[in-house]
Amino acid sequence: MKRTLILVLVLTFALSCGAFAKSLGLMNELINGSWEFGDDTAWLREGGDVLNGAPGYPGDAPGETDGFVYGSVSNWSIADGTITQDVYVAPGEYTVDLSGWLKAFDTGGFSSWIELQLLVDDQVVGSQMVEASGEDIPWTYVEINWAGFVAGKKSARVVVHIDGRQDTIGFGNAWGWAWADGIDLEETSGIVPEPASLLVLLGGLAAIRRRK
Repeated sequence: MKRTLILVLVLTFALSCGAFAKSLGLMNELINGSWEFGDDTAWLREGGDVLNGAPGYPGDAPGETDGFVYGSVSNWSIADGTITQDVYVAPGEYTVDLSGWLKAFDTGGFSSWIELQLLVDDQVVGSQMVEASGEDIPWTYVEINWAGFVAGKKSARVVVHIDGRQDTIGFGNAWGWAWADGIDLEETSGIVPEPASLLVLLGGLAAIRRRK
């Protein structure tokens, strides 16, 4: 009887620790979320660049120290890009938090912007944008909260659009650029146990049944 009770307590503790850690949002599910590797490892990049911006502009976002950012820059022309990372999960109900830092700059008068998007099963369910037109928008913290059913995939995507054209006739350079840093995707209350946890629980229950 004592062994059975101890086994039940151990199993309960193991499962509750995992659920508690997830409920606190202690882990960024993205790999290389701040582009700290200095490249696009774990991301699918289509346009734009990962670069070291620490020595000058744009510099690190607040709280970031690795020096690398993702974005794009253009002089007298238009440039677009996206970078996406997928996270695969077991089907179930999830509460998801996606956050990060965005920055935009434009001198020509046309709009340059950068957008953070949360996708669930390839559908955009939330987004936040920073946009500049003839101005400099400093590092801005954005956050997306979403709750619902996930069939199998959550994705973080950054979309950048740069318009460096000049809107008036005159002299001088026209520039546009925008950057992202510190992208963090957290599962704050996924209720579906991980497969590994389910195996531990089933194994424990089978052991209890055999002892009976």
